[in-house]
Amino acid sequence: MLLWVHCGEVASVADIARRSGLPFTAADLDAFVDEQRTSAELIGVDRAAAPASMAELDAYYERIRPGLYACEEAKQTLRLTFHPPVPDGNRAEAGLPPVAALAFYTLPRWARRMYGRPSGLVSDMTATGGLRAAGGPGGVRPGAAVPRGHARDIPRRDRRRRPAVRRCSRT
Repeated sequence: MLLWVHCGEVASVADIARRSGLPFTAADLDAFVDEQRTSAELIGVDRAAAPASMAELDAYYERIRPGLYACEEAKQTLRLTFHPPVPDGNRAEAGLPPVAALAFYTLPRWARRMYGRPSGLVSDMTATGGLRAAGGPGGVRPGAAVPRGHARDIPRRDRRRRPAVRRCSRT
């Protein structure tokens, strides 16, 4: 389960960055995936099990996809995300439906199909356009909100290997 969560996070960040029009090369994305193996270790995933490149990440999803499905609880959660239980007058102010739709339509086509939702080129293009608009003038850019002293400011040679996080025992 931890590997699934790790891969989902890494794949989403890489895909959103690429589709948002950020200037990352294929080599940049491969380096990002490889660097995230450290975060996998921190949550208890064996580093060797975590994908080290975009190709390995794609291969992971190809291996597990046959066993995936959207259960009724997941479909109900999606319905609540699109139609949150707030009074109609507050729904637009909450801004939830547009954000939820953009988040959902950035999922891979195969994942959207499991929920019975449109999964074609038009929905891909619409989501990509939304991502690019969100990152346009005044939009969010990587590093814009990173506090001083963040790990990216530390030269690589000065980063020290931290001790493994101690796992909680199940009782």
